[in-house]
Parts: sequence; C-alpha cells; structure tokens
Amino acid sequence: MGRPTLFRFLPGFFLLGLPIPDALAIEEACVTPPGGLVGWWPAEADGTDLAGGPGGTLVGAGFDAGEVGQGFRFNGPGQGVDVPVSQALLPPDLSVEAWVRRDRTDRIAGDAGNRAWVFALGAGGFGLGLQPDGHLTFARMDGEEVAADAAPISDVDLHHVAVTVGLGEVRFYVDGQPAGLGRINPFFEIGDTASIGRRPDTGAGSFLGLIDE
Repeated sequence: MGRPTLFRFLPGFFLLGLPIPDALAIEEACVTPPGGLVGWWPAEADGTDLAGGPGGTLVGAGFDAGEVGQGFRFNGPGQGVDVPVSQALLPPDLSVEAWVRRDRTDRIAGDAGNRAWVFALGAGGFGLGLQPDGHLTFARMDGEEVAADAAPISDVDLHHVAVTVGLGEVRFYVDGQPAGLGRINPFFEIGDTASIGRRPDTGAGSFLGLIDE
C-alpha cells in the first residue's frame, strides 16, 4: 500500500488505479510504467492504449509536437479521443495525469462551455478539467465539483497536471507542486465511453490545445 508515483517522463496520458493512504503525489524521472497502470495513451499518431486496453477513437482530433513525441491536438468544438469504458476505469483510488498546453489565454474550450475536460466520463462519472480561469477542477459529471485554489494555468506553455483521489480526498498538482485539495463522494457511475479532451456523452467542454505527457 504505497504512495502513487506520477511519472513525468513517459509519453502519453495516464489513468492509474492506486491505493493512496496519504494522497501524496511524487514526481520521479522514470522509464518504466508505474504499477497499477489502467490506461496509457501516448498519442503517437493513433489512439493506442499501451496499458493493453482498447485503443481510443479520434473524433476530429489531430496530433502536434508534445512534451515527448506527439500529443493529441484539439482546435474545435466536439473534438476528443473516445475510449471504451471498463470497470478498470473506476478504481476506488485513482490518479490522472497529463501534460496540457492551452492554445489561447482568453478561451479554455473549443466550444461555448465553461469547462474544458482533460479526461472525462459521462453523467455520474468523474472528470478532470480546467475552469475558465485556468484552475484545475475535478467533478462528478452533472454533480459536485472540487476546484484547485492555486497555480492556475493561464499561459500557453506546457504544464504537467495531476489529480489524486483517495477515500474521497482530492489533491491537485501543477508542475509537481500542490495546487489545492478538497473532498468529493468517491463513488462514480460508469457508462459506455470515456474521452480525452471532451465530455463523451455530449461532446461538450472540448479542450482547446494539446494534451500529452
């Protein structure tokens, strides 16, 4: 029952199911996948999941140079990478991390929404995203929401973002530094699809920029 480790130097988007007794995230320079890896989408010219799950389907998304290799590029409404959902995407304790880069400082989403999602499930599921002011947010879709209170992403540089959820405690990290904490009911519903870069059931909240690792 160890602490989760956030691996900054592996390419891709991560979803990890890990026990988090002290909800502490640690960054390490690593070259092997972390234990408890649930999903790893490296965004190298397709939606392959290197954790062994079904690959993602690009919906209007493309590719651009990322932190390592390529990243998923989103520049319009409704764009995302849809991922088939399994129960593995709803571990009781989880960590989600990615590199993100905004396209613009005056807009966070490719549509008129007031949130842009980095990774999200549909109604009743969870979502990690950014608010219009650049603060990280973690939400039960169509329900309660917890927002970071520090380190808003307000420029167009690459930033590493992460959230850990354990026993209902939510902790945010930006570039390896704590950015806020809160609490949320940790029991989420599962649908048919999750998505990188948007909400899958409505197509709303498409992230305007790059998501990579």
